[in-house]
Amino acid sequence: MGESSLSCGDEDGDAFRFLWLRTWGRPIAIRVHRSANGASVVAVELDGAGRYEAGKVCRRIERKLTDAESTAITSAVREVGFWALPTQIDDNELDGAEWIFEACRLAP
Repeated sequence: MGESSLSCGDEDGDAFRFLWLRTWGRPIAIRVHRSANGASVVAVELDGAGRYEAGKVCRRIERKLTDAESTAITSAVREVGFWALPTQIDDNELDGAEWIFEACRLAP
């Protein structure tokens, strides 16, 4: 997907990524990066056949977030207690799909 590592980045701020590996649909990744310079979002979709063949990037969207959007994300992360959530949940109700949430508090 051409995504950078969250743990090896050299940017400051926070980074959050949601990787959705659907069983039959196209794989999708959404990354939000927040720093003193503002916030941005990158969404990537592959053209592959779900978890069977990843494929190549068919769509990539990058844009700055508004202050209101950034505040909404910050509030949502705080409200769900993101940093205290378990690192793995075994749930067979996703029909084989994998939902991977990653986050990193990068050094200021």
